[in-house]
Amino acid sequence: MEEEFPEIQPDGSLLLAWQVKDRPVLVVGGGDVAASRVYHLLNANAKVTVVAPKISREIQHRYENNQLFELVQREFEDEDLTRYENDSEFQRLTRQLDAPDLSSKQIDELDSNIENYIKNHRFALILTAIDDPIKSKYIYLKAKLNNFVINVADRPKNCDFYFGSIYRNNYLQILISSNGRSPRLTRLINDKILKPNLEKEGVDFNKIIDNLGYIRNNLKTIVGQNNKIKERMEWIKNLTDSYTFEEWSKFEKKDLDNFLLEGKLQLLKLE
Repeated sequence: MEEEFPEIQPDGSLLLAWQVKDRPVLVVGGGDVAASRVYHLLNANAKVTVVAPKISREIQHRYENNQLFELVQREFEDEDLTRYENDSEFQRLTRQLDAPDLSSKQIDELDSNIENYIKNHRFALILTAIDDPIKSKYIYLKAKLNNFVINVADRPKNCDFYFGSIYRNNYLQILISSNGRSPRLTRLINDKILKPNLEKEGVDFNKIIDNLGYIRNNLKTIVGQNNKIKERMEWIKNLTDSYTFEEWSKFEKKDLDNFLLEGKLQLLKLE
């Protein structure tokens, strides 16, 4: 019997939970669209630099409340793309990483040093939200030549990623994307379908996520993070599926500890 696999559906986007915590991000533009980009970036704990000659009241508010990493009130300049980069430090880290026969300790030290360099000197994302199409395209081309990931507002062909409509309830985030075709439709789906169904009385998704996160993290500790990964994930999947959202909303720590004991016993039997 031929094995069945999921059918490929081309022309979609790779939807990711992109991590920009403590990473520099450049936003070129100071209007309402730029303010929306800044809002989403700050929700992800990014270090946001805004470059624009004029800024909206919202961006002014972010700046006055020390929510921006830096505000540069002038037109974009090429050097803004590498504003925080340090060539000598980059070269030094590259030489160290290219050294032969690195020990485990040296790799760990380089891991920390390179992570610190990236967090302090390299833009994770570039976003433009300006009315000038020629300048937008110019910034896009400069960014791509320098291997940056970029989004150009209202120009889907010049975007490495899109901003969809986001449902957010603390830990729970859901992105709805039309792949650049109809942003308004994604907002309507969010408001008319997601919110009414995810905010029902008796279901607390934040508590559910807390409960399941507690089980997942503690089970790793109990059986070892690198041991029985496949069996551990299968056990967690089956446990998650065994109860309703309403039931997961009501479980307390003593219930979770009982589940963990059960999981430990089952996984140890497999040794």
